[in-house]
Amino acid sequence: MSCPIAVLLPSRPLHITPTTQTPTALTFTIPTLPPFSHICVFLLPATTLPPGALAGIYLQLPESPNFKFLGAIGNEKESAIFKVGRGGDNGLRNDGGGGDDLMVDEIAPATSQVSIGGEVGNTSGVPEMIIGIQIEPAEAIAVQMEALKQERGAATSSSGNSSQIALRRGAFASPNQPSTKVLAQRIIENAFNFLASFATQGGTGEEMVPLKAFRDWWTKFEKKIEIDPAFLEKAEGA
Repeated sequence: MSCPIAVLLPSRPLHITPTTQTPTALTFTIPTLPPFSHICVFLLPATTLPPGALAGIYLQLPESPNFKFLGAIGNEKESAIFKVGRGGDNGLRNDGGGGDDLMVDEIAPATSQVSIGGEVGNTSGVPEMIIGIQIEPAEAIAVQMEALKQERGAATSSSGNSSQIALRRGAFASPNQPSTKVLAQRIIENAFNFLASFATQGGTGEEMVPLKAFRDWWTKFEKKIEIDPAFLEKAEGA
């Protein structure tokens, strides 16, 4: 089974090859250095999940035995951007309540006792986190989302400043800046428009895109961000 989901961190290569993979789950083991503060997870172009299914997204921080449920993506919501924040020298930046949350969906502090993929050893000496993605029935995801919503509400009423993973929503963005959904759509549209020209007909009649095309797209996309960091925020045709 080819991997239908990719993970993107700022200033890093696109992660399209999972560390472990089963028919319904996969994991990406990612070093936490150099530091980063956002994670983008999205379905690859021309990819669909089975009817009635969503891809639950989980995060296991360094030295934590448990996965934390972050949210989900699916055929109707093909991407999500999360912000992580934690003090210390593990590479995850402290949240600090800054103003860089405009593209963020949400991240929750809920701990989920789930098993995703297989055991992965770390021999590099650099702290690593694991992003787990599990194909689950939409009903099961809905239950977790509701629990997440309730925990988030309780945490907000008891403490306005959490040192764990911070929740941010694109709805609180400046009116002059595009919403989370629009920015995510522009990233995927940029990738799709570039990769479409590399599509070839496979043996089963389905269109296929070589991995090299993804790497070429990421190189061009990264250079474009370096030249104009705000290009995604500009209106189409600007």
